[in-house]
Amino acid sequence: MPINYFVEKVYVFLWFWFVILSIVTILSTLQWAFNTLVPVRRIAYIKQYIRAIRQLSNTEERDCTRFVNYNLGPDGVLILQVVSRVSSDLIALDVTATLWSNYRHAKITGTEEDINRFLENVNRGTNAV
Repeated sequence: MPINYFVEKVYVFLWFWFVILSIVTILSTLQWAFNTLVPVRRIAYIKQYIRAIRQLSNTEERDCTRFVNYNLGPDGVLILQVVSRVSSDLIALDVTATLWSNYRHAKITGTEEDINRFLENVNRGTNAV
């Protein structure tokens, strides 16, 4: 009888442990979905990196919003979040700095419209540029 009592306690512990892990997993998934799907959260996440490299002035706030919404999109922000969690914030910062620099260069040289036209054609499924 004592071994059955011990096994029962182990199963009760495991049951509670799995319930706690399930709740934590669900909450974490909801947090990731919220941070990825809500545009304000995406913009704030990228702005923290751009501010860290000191390349965001008050006049570029609108450019940052456009950069996040049209160039990165939800999937780009999600990838940067994964890079940040898996490797480090420094690598995510470096990737964000490179993407921001490329965006600003395209905007200055006037190739941004060409890039946007290409992305629109890709999204529509046409090959014409």
